[in-house]
Amino acid sequence: MSDDNLFGYRTAIGSFDNTTAHSIELKYTYVGDANLDGSVDGTDLSAWSNGVTNHLSGWQNGDFNYSGNIDSDDYAMWSLDCAFENEGKIDGSAAFDATDVTAFADALSAGSAAAFNTEYSGMGWTYSRADINGDGVVNSADIPGFDQIAADNGLSGYLNPAFGTDGLSILSNTGPTAYYAETTDANGNILATGVSGNHLIVSRYYPDGTLDSSFGTDGTTIIDASEWDLGYAVLVMPNGDILVGGRARVSGSVQSLMAMLNPDGSLDSSFGSDGVQITNLSSGYNVILGLALQPDGKIVATCYADNYPNDDVGLIRFNTDGSLDSSFGSDGIASTPLEDWDGSVDVTVLPDGSILTCGQVGGYMTVLKFASDGTPDDSFGTDGVASLGVAGGLNNMVVLSDGTIVLGGQEGGDNLAIAELNSDGSLNTDFGAEGFVSMELDGNSAVCGMIVQSYGQIVIDGYDGSSSTFIARFNADGSADNSFGNGGMTITNIGSSTDVDAHHILLQAGNGNYVVASEETNEFVLAEYNA
Repeated sequence: MSDDNLFGYRTAIGSFDNTTAHSIELKYTYVGDANLDGSVDGTDLSAWSNGVTNHLSGWQNGDFNYSGNIDSDDYAMWSLDCAFENEGKIDGSAAFDATDVTAFADALSAGSAAAFNTEYSGMGWTYSRADINGDGVVNSADIPGFDQIAADNGLSGYLNPAFGTDGLSILSNTGPTAYYAETTDANGNILATGVSGNHLIVSRYYPDGTLDSSFGTDGTTIIDASEWDLGYAVLVMPNGDILVGGRARVSGSVQSLMAMLNPDGSLDSSFGSDGVQITNLSSGYNVILGLALQPDGKIVATCYADNYPNDDVGLIRFNTDGSLDSSFGSDGIASTPLEDWDGSVDVTVLPDGSILTCGQVGGYMTVLKFASDGTPDDSFGTDGVASLGVAGGLNNMVVLSDGTIVLGGQEGGDNLAIAELNSDGSLNTDFGAEGFVSMELDGNSAVCGMIVQSYGQIVIDGYDGSSSTFIARFNADGSADNSFGNGGMTITNIGSSTDVDAHHILLQAGNGNYVVASEETNEFVLAEYNA
């Protein structure tokens, strides 16, 4: 064997997975580097004398698996070498960046990309930079590997591999399983609430996505207050206690529920009845969907209450001990003058004590404003009601420092939607198209979670018709932020099933990344995306 053949070419030593690029674990060495220390020197002599020389004798350039033939198996190994060396640089530039995301999307659409010549061109082998997994074709099988490269490079909009495992924190469960809301405490820990089987669950995670075993029992608290309890909202009180809102089912009747936990996850017995307050507002279905605190510590909750008496419940206010505050509205309930009010979903208390809530009226997106005592604020919209005039519902609301109201929801039952109102309830026509941004994904889709960053960018999450989770970022004017994900959006099929919905999003205090809480069959899922 010539010295060139013995020393001049690198080969891959180790295991490789031809379908999942991020599972590749290869160590590059030179043929002749028998002890795999990265160089060919005297330390390899003992290895040669133990039979490696015989194994290598007759090896020819290109026969990477030493089979005696140059064939498709060698091409697969070579392709993986190219994929590893290329590191996702689809456009051929020296750095991996957002332009490679666009180039990869184009390659997927075309099924090919610009090939580069190989040192083995005499064999007729060519390779596409977009063939991330090295199987000779460019298709959806290359997406997981490309996403992993993007995440490893900290590209905005991709999973952060430092969170949980490869960006996901997954807790297995049996029965109905979902996180519907999340928040952070003063230490940056993540608190999530939802449903576990027939019980309300609250979990606490460290910022890196691991469960905090000092909270509750091994990181979770289960509340079993009725036949079926769920948590839809969570917030941290000024003293560190944790307030959860949702629903209970008592003798078949669905009623609103609140629970107060101490910082260690135990129930606070001074609140309600042994830490739980169940309130029956009507003869039908009633549930708390949102929570906010007023400066005096009183609790304002949004509510959907069927048959009260005309589906017109807007807000409920509770005292600090969980009892209804009879000084608010009518016996603690602020009603709307709208007989076809379908329910409030999100709530914000403004600096002057007035209250905004959003939801749906007669099938249309609507925002309501109340004075601090629960009476409609006539200075807002028409008699305290601002209808956006668009079919659909609103799920999220963020109020900016200038009073602008940013809204997220679903338009027409299919499209995700973002809208902006001025502080008086009129549409902000400088945002999007006359105040709206509407986007159609794969079938039924909706905005389920939303944050607005200090510099105006809007980040949303939710679900699309293919039962995947999406996260998207928009500029302050409503245009897509093309530096985020692929054209402003990342769609991820997280968990082990194909039925995944994102429900909430929060901003990590430590690193500024985005944490998404999701519903997934038999698994609680948190996912962190690079900002």
